[in-house]
Amino acid sequence: SALKLAQQLITTTPEFNSNNLARKTGNKRVPTTPDPAAPVPYKAIVVLSLDGGLDSFNVLTPHTTCPLYRSYAQERDDVKLELDEMLEIDASSSENQPCTSFGVHHRLPIFRDLYNSGEGIFFCKHWSLGQTCDEAQ
Repeated sequence: SALKLAQQLITTTPEFNSNNLARKTGNKRVPTTPDPAAPVPYKAIVVLSLDGGLDSFNVLTPHTTCPLYRSYAQERDDVKLELDEMLEIDASSSENQPCTSFGVHHRLPIFRDLYNSGEGIFFCKHWSLGQTCDEAQ
């Protein structure tokens, strides 16, 4: 059965297996020294998958100055962000963008600040695919 196969696969993983016997010796452990700091600043990609009330269209939207705002507003209707609910970010230096500015939800100024300082970036239209897609998609 599929359950039995899944159980067999789990038991073969290194996280599940332990080949060493752990025995109490009464000896104190020798503390390990931490690794030295890296010579370059640490960078990481943090992906926030937002859905529900804080989905992507309530975080980053076309600004009212963008031609796409009308379509966005029509689609989102009562839950769209209005001008006074947006913190504007300049996207004029981005390539292949239909908008030169976007709006970040006014309650998320840290997102705008990270973007403006060059420490943050928005990846739009990324999600876990629920179905197969082709090259055109």
